[in-house]
Amino acid sequence: MGEDSPRDEIIGHMERHFGPVGKDAFIEIVPCDPSITVHVIPPTSERPWKTLFTAGMSDQPMTVPDGYEEYRFAELMIHLPPDWPLSTESIRDQDSFWPVQMLKKVAYLPHLNETWLGPPPTIISNGAADNTTDALPRGEQPRK
Repeated sequence: MGEDSPRDEIIGHMERHFGPVGKDAFIEIVPCDPSITVHVIPPTSERPWKTLFTAGMSDQPMTVPDGYEEYRFAELMIHLPPDWPLSTESIRDQDSFWPVQMLKKVAYLPHLNETWLGPPPTIISNGAADNTTDALPRGEQPRK
């Protein structure tokens, strides 16, 4: 690695592929180990969505099975609609703030449970978010 910290490298990677990282970030008030920060990349004309990503999950390796060592270090990201509210006021509203909380919880999961996240997909929705549509196999409709 160069002189940049691993977090600087993560931010630089995201900027090269998705655009400038916004100045606002969701930082832990009481840092844990690892300390997870969620950064926001505002929408652009080329990428008309907000991108949220973690930095800090890869500060420690995950406990991976033999043969999956290349997956020891990971970060998470999610795309949200361009008008998704992420202001200081909106973070008090669970309908707006749940993606940030979900990213943080999922980022801590492998470290707290001595496990890992990797292929095949290992996390599924519990249906708690009514304001999104889960990825469904073709032909299936969301349940109400």
